[in-house]
Amino acid sequence: MVLLLGALGVAWFVLRILAGKADERRRQAREERMAALYEERERLLAESHAAEGPSSIAAVVSDADPPSVAAREIVKVRCRACGALEDEKATVCGKCGAEL
Repeated sequence: MVLLLGALGVAWFVLRILAGKADERRRQAREERMAALYEERERLLAESHAAEGPSSIAAVVSDADPPSVAAREIVKVRCRACGALEDEKATVCGKCGAEL
């Protein structure tokens, strides 16, 4: 029985080592593929900038700035008394005058 448990422990240890090596190979292959994709993206962007006129690839992979603060979602609160929608910073309802 002890011999069986020892053999199972060794087998588990060997499997963990092999699984770790397989994970490392997958991680390395993924990193290589991502590097190739970034290089291709940069090449396509350079080609699209060199060509005259708009390019469809530039629209797909543009590095545009994130939306401005003005484009944020506007939050409204509902008055408990009359149900009117008011700005989230309002302290009283503009319709009925109740406190929010």
